Amino acid sequence: MALGTASDLPPDVLCDLGTTTGLTGPGGTAVLWDLPRTLAPPTGLVAAAHREAFERVIGRPPSTPPDLTLVTDPRIAVRLLTAERMTAARAARILPRFLPELVRCFAEQIERCPPSPPPRRFTHLLDAIAATDGVVQGVVSGALRPITALWLETVGLPHLMSDGIGGYGSDHASPDALCRLACARARDFHGQRSEVILISASPGRLAAGAACGASPVLADPRQPWRLAQTVMTALRTARPGPRPGR
Repeated sequence: MALGTASDLPPDVLCDLGTTTGLTGPGGTAVLWDLPRTLAPPTGLVAAAHREAFERVIGRPPSTPPDLTLVTDPRIAVRLLTAERMTAARAARILPRFLPELVRCFAEQIERCPPSPPPRRFTHLLDAIAATDGVVQGVVSGALRPITALWLETVGLPHLMSDGIGGYGSDHASPDALCRLACARARDFHGQRSEVILISASPGRLAAGAACGASPVLADPRQPWRLAQTVMTALRTARPGPRPGR
């Protein structure tokens, strides 16, 4: 299946920001993490980066705070711009300048305020999953791919950035579509009879993944280490099967 950039924003806005392409690999199990606060940048850093990027591009601070409930960086940026009485068409024209500036602002924010690493119990869980034969891990993040990569490198988890699986705000502006895209990539990477496990704190995104055949695992992002037993049980019981509808 061809997997290009699919977005409800103009594709040329996103194509230079590190979209991921599907690769082909052996069969197995893919574990996809959709965990804000742990495997995605915290809201404080995201909001500060959006405000600073706005000021650099527009020439003044925004009069309203970024709406982080929109989840993906492109949607947050568009809402921030249109909240300033800017038309959607003009906001789309500004995005090619805004999003690269957002990456630079985030890099500066994270250098000024280095984050703490995830809880040791959680990294032990990631290590245990990584040591399981035939299992690969990836992330689903509303942040742009370069921002996600920088965040994971800073917190000591760069190995979760996979070239074959995962989904980022650079790929699609819709959070649910990101989950569907990530599940499709995981199957293309591992083969059509692979198993995909999606771990998320969002029931909506879990439902989107389940519709694509993923096994959903509901997580509490405030206590990710409590996932250990649930995830390992899901791995033990994983039974690769064909994609729904095949």
